[in-house]
Amino acid sequence: MIGTVIPRSRYFAAKKPEFKSPGVAVVYPRSETNTNVFEAIKHQSKKQGWDVPQSYDYITGQFDAAGAVPKLNRAKMEVVFFLGSADDALSFMREAE
Repeated sequence: MIGTVIPRSRYFAAKKPEFKSPGVAVVYPRSETNTNVFEAIKHQSKKQGWDVPQSYDYITGQFDAAGAVPKLNRAKMEVVFFLGSADDALSFMREAE
């Protein structure tokens, strides 16, 4: 599944005119798999001509949405790949509203 999600996500974002050279962030719980996904996103971003994505990793079960969202806003991240759990994603989206 990861192999199909990343190219599709990159393709979707790449076709949006407002995303010609966006700030890209990858938010994920630390794990070998997620580190590999982050590396794949970096590779695809480079192919697209985007800036190098910023990594925002956290310890599983300790996601701080209230701290992460302001950091992403200050860094002007326009595209965010979120690799965490469904509960963490909901927390992230609520905080970002």
